[in-house]
Amino acid sequence: MEQVIVVGDLNIAAGPNDVHPTFDYERIYTADERGALHALMGDLSDVWRLQHPEEASVFTVWEERTSARAFNEGVASP
Repeated sequence: MEQVIVVGDLNIAAGPNDVHPTFDYERIYTADERGALHALMGDLSDVWRLQHPEEASVFTVWEERTSARAFNEGVASP
């Protein structure tokens, strides 16, 4: 079995637990965007999320214009 690692800036969080609670996952991403990401991911796994399924407030993207990083109000990109 080959192992594949996909990296990059996908600009969408994989699920609701990957966005700060002040954001509504269903509203910040359209159904098409969510569907496209899940289709792209297919049988691939978010390894970090598999290892930390309940971890909250761990993000990789913050809005710089609002200093969101200082308040840890971000999203996680798979």
